[in-house]
Amino acid sequence: MNTFRNPASVASPIGRYSHSVEIPANARTVLVSGQIGCTPDGTVPNDYFEQLHHALRNVVLNVEAAGMTVRDIVKCNLLAVAAHRPSGEDARSRGAAVLDEVFGTHVPCWTTQLISGLVRPDLMLEVEAIAASTDNSGKAE
Repeated sequence: MNTFRNPASVASPIGRYSHSVEIPANARTVLVSGQIGCTPDGTVPNDYFEQLHHALRNVVLNVEAAGMTVRDIVKCNLLAVAAHRPSGEDARSRGAAVLDEVFGTHVPCWTTQLISGLVRPDLMLEVEAIAASTDNSGKAE
């Protein structure tokens, strides 16, 4: 089982993430390439938070295809196009609502990087992830 930590000796996270995670030596690991915020038919919404929702769902679907669950996601890296990234309290609460909807109470390690652009101008973000599980009953798809 993965152990998530927020040591008392380090300032509390400034967002919804864990400072660190310990992955057992016998864990299977899945690396998920950057997932864009598209629907199953390839449609890319024009809204940042809809793209975030779909990108995170695509991460979860990749993890589930490996026989893991959302709770096995240990690290996410959000690449957000700076020109499209909303800011302010409303943006933080909308982003938190998306994370709550997709991850529930699970809080993986998380890094957000602001970038100048992605491969297509309609893409506002992408999410990479790492998942790890000691349950070896997973399936390959």
